[in-house]
Amino acid sequence: MVEIICPYETHRKKEANEIIINCRSCDSGSSTIFDETCRVNIFKILQKERGIDQIVLNHALVKVFRGEELKILVKLADYIDKIKSYQNIQTEGKEFPECKYCLKERTEDLKQIVKIRQRFYAVTVASLRANP
Repeated sequence: MVEIICPYETHRKKEANEIIINCRSCDSGSSTIFDETCRVNIFKILQKERGIDQIVLNHALVKVFRGEELKILVKLADYIDKIKSYQNIQTEGKEFPECKYCLKERTEDLKQIVKIRQRFYAVTVASLRANP
């Protein structure tokens, strides 16, 4: 897993588990889900931390994600984590030379799936903007 560059804390309490991302001490992004650097790091944090009830982006303007917003982010983080396993996949037809066309087609299909992952970042932004 790539290093997470956002400073954050996890608070696990009986009533709720939360992640507080300390955006005030970060100079890598613009402290918003709409910033690609921040979004990537939020996904990395969600892949690492499980059972979270809310995420707080702690900056001059505090943003809290919970409920449906958080569910979308968690599902996308899980999807990104799963799709990474296909990133470097190689299909070969050494034993079956007559299948080279099909294998080439499957390889291209897998590459397309990995590219779709990038589009999910844009979908996330659009979904979150629609549900402020």
